[in-house]
Amino acid sequence: MTEIASKVREATAIVEIDHLLKRRLSQRSGGQRQRVTLARAMARAPGLFLMDEPMSNLDAKLRVAMRSWWRLTSGSMRRCSMSLMIKAMTMSARVALMKHGRVLQYASPEALYPTPTHLEVATFIGQPSVNWIDPAGCGREDRVPHCSRGRSLGRGRPDINGHHNERPHQVTQRNTCFSPHFLPESGLCKCGAMQKIIHITDPHFVAPGKTLYGIDPAQRFRDTLDHVSRVHADAKLILITGDLADTGDPAAYVLLREILSAVRLPVYLTIGNHDDRSAFRGVFGGEGFVQAVVDLHDWLVVLLDTKDDISHFGCLNGGRFEWLQDQLVRAAGRPVLVAMHHTPADLYVPCFKTSDMKETDRFFSIVRKNASVRHMLFGHRHVAAAGSLSGISFTASRGTAQHIVLDWEQYGKPIFVAAAPSYDVVMLDGSDVVVHRHEGLDQLPVIRPGDPK
Repeated sequence: MTEIASKVREATAIVEIDHLLKRRLSQRSGGQRQRVTLARAMARAPGLFLMDEPMSNLDAKLRVAMRSWWRLTSGSMRRCSMSLMIKAMTMSARVALMKHGRVLQYASPEALYPTPTHLEVATFIGQPSVNWIDPAGCGREDRVPHCSRGRSLGRGRPDINGHHNERPHQVTQRNTCFSPHFLPESGLCKCGAMQKIIHITDPHFVAPGKTLYGIDPAQRFRDTLDHVSRVHADAKLILITGDLADTGDPAAYVLLREILSAVRLPVYLTIGNHDDRSAFRGVFGGEGFVQAVVDLHDWLVVLLDTKDDISHFGCLNGGRFEWLQDQLVRAAGRPVLVAMHHTPADLYVPCFKTSDMKETDRFFSIVRKNASVRHMLFGHRHVAAAGSLSGISFTASRGTAQHIVLDWEQYGKPIFVAAAPSYDVVMLDGSDVVVHRHEGLDQLPVIRPGDPK
């Protein structure tokens, strides 16, 4: 078979017309003719594709398959394409939005929609367009757009209560970022620099005035955030991986939101087995699963909602497995950090007995297919642990509320203690991951002082 014939066979097989090669063009349907055009372009392997509604006549199943294929090959074969906005957002790993020959923003589709860094991008991306809000004390010439994660793109701030989400909600998932304060137009990070992420988990809020096992979860959470703000003001964001409320009490979520309103860093939330998704959404807004994708340019952070509505075990059914797989494809080779509440394997602690997630084999089959997943962050177990699962490194943080004593002879209900609130500091540099754990050691008696700072 000649090289030309081989390329023709490969291209026509991709668009599923290899069985129609002997049929004349006039004998083919509109959708088949469109596939011929796509196959001709792919067989030539050009450096740039200029596309205008390239899949409008394809059936829905083939459109989905073609978009997935395009995302995979455009990264591995260094293909570039120019397309209409909707197609670019669904087919591309990275999108450059231009006006008058000038690039306004270059980012992933997940970043362009919720975190535009230019006014033109904010008003162009999305249907309907982003709303404009007049900040208090400013005239109409100072109008500021607010996008779905509460990010201000100019002067002024959103409502302290966070009532600034003007994008339509997605049914299956929506980025849940609580960031009521002004963020500069430079975005979350600069490419090539070390990036710091704060991982907090299991605050287990209760209603105001109540305690949990004799402790005040809200105060312990406040102390944690105070320490983060003093020591890690240079962090890019905060991830909170579930069990936000101990019993899913709406009053607990209201208190959590009130405390987060004073945080100056972007905060991304997901839920755990103790949470109530409806109660959380009733306070924080949005619909569907509480998960997010954060584009840090050099890294992609994927925050998963693992709550099962019928048990305390974690799960990723209802389209979440497919959503995770799609995000890993969109990473296009960049390193990925996955964060979620449940631990998808046995930690070999007697009182835990087994893994606390359903379909763990399916989870690892997805993350193993994509070598970009470099590290995973967990909560749930209230113990500090680290290691590797199925060849991927992980850290589990013990949280800010109650902690479990590692009693190796305890096969029943574990012992709870109130050690100092704990959180992890995750350093991302190139493809490297380093995790430091804050355990309140700075509050202990000093046995040898250090040098002056």
